[in-house]
Amino acid sequence: MAAEVAEPEAKNLRAGQAIGQDPGQLRESPRSALIAALANAVRDAAAAGDLVAARVAYEALGRLLSEPGTGAVVDLNAERERRR
Repeated sequence: MAAEVAEPEAKNLRAGQAIGQDPGQLRESPRSALIAALANAVRDAAAAGDLVAARVAYEALGRLLSEPGTGAVVDLNAERERRR
């Protein structure tokens, strides 16, 4: 049912654009577009009461974000000391 609602809007998307995203704000990478899509899927599935789908999307999002090389977590105190 939800796919039928989103389908007309999805046909007008450009590559890398998430549903509801302004075309002028295209993501810089396919990874960013996938992260946005998974976050939207978690939100939409939870709002619809489909907790199994929300959990699957949440787990996929967690795996994608935990991959090495996707960005480092910086210890701000250590970085401040290093720059002094």
